[in-house]
Amino acid sequence: MTFNQLLHVRTIAELGNMTLAASALYMTQPALTKSIKALETELGVQLFDRDTQPIRLTSAGEVFLEKGKQILLLHNELLDDMKRIAQDSCEKITIGMPGEQGSIWFPVLLSEVRQVFPHLEIRMAEGNSRTLENLILERNVDLALYSLPIFRPEIASTVLARESIVFAVSVTHPLTKWIDLSRNSPWTPQLLSPQLLKNETFVALTEGSGLRRLLNAAFERHHLHPVIAMELQRNETAVRLAAEGVGIVLTPVKTAVRLNLEQKLAFFTLDDPVISRSMVAAYRKDTPPSPMLQKIIDIARKTACENPTLVDRVRQVIPPPQQTG
Repeated sequence: MTFNQLLHVRTIAELGNMTLAASALYMTQPALTKSIKALETELGVQLFDRDTQPIRLTSAGEVFLEKGKQILLLHNELLDDMKRIAQDSCEKITIGMPGEQGSIWFPVLLSEVRQVFPHLEIRMAEGNSRTLENLILERNVDLALYSLPIFRPEIASTVLARESIVFAVSVTHPLTKWIDLSRNSPWTPQLLSPQLLKNETFVALTEGSGLRRLLNAAFERHHLHPVIAMELQRNETAVRLAAEGVGIVLTPVKTAVRLNLEQKLAFFTLDDPVISRSMVAAYRKDTPPSPMLQKIIDIARKTACENPTLVDRVRQVIPPPQQTG
């Protein structure tokens, strides 16, 4: 029995006529008749009742065709899988991420993606939000994972997750007299009046980064004009400096937790609910994600939801103190 013979039986059963079936199979009628007779001899049963018009399957033929269709379906699925693997083995993609986020996300995401696309070659490009947007438009990255907002109208995005953003300052900073340190944590920041931050010093990321955009928006929203003591490329460094008393920093909750600095920092917010940012997968609007890239986006969204080390959220905001100075 061959796959061709399975196709022959299915086609005859569908068309009910040997001549039509032979034409549909691009073969002569005698050749088709010979194929069916050989199969019936091999199986020891008659598959068709040739005395009826249209030709009908015998009871044995019906059982054979039902099982045969399942074999053909599995055969086609196997061929499709092999084609996909062959394509994946030739595929290369580049994913862009900010440096700090990439150090956290990329190893986890890479492991998950390789389970689905084991032969896919994945490269990573680092840069702040502005750099990543340029790389997308220049087609130097296929997909970029970073945070909103997006300022280039040519870029579309899919939201992966949302994470909480809080302010952090050394526990030795004078500002902590307004913070209940006994209840304070990255997940329970104190709500403070923006007026307390007038003329305070900040450690900030460079212009063009997602966190700097959020910080500038907070300054504008609360009419603050702070002093920027340092501008840095990596938020991890800014958080460490804040813990040493250099200034106030705006940071995702997960950064302080990952650095084990909960005891050296006090956490507060000017907004309730706290600032949050959307983590997105970004790509060119004129080039929608291929099925493979869409699958990777789906994997990234699922990974963010299931892995608490990637995204952390504030659980409760501590009410403001009775006095605000």
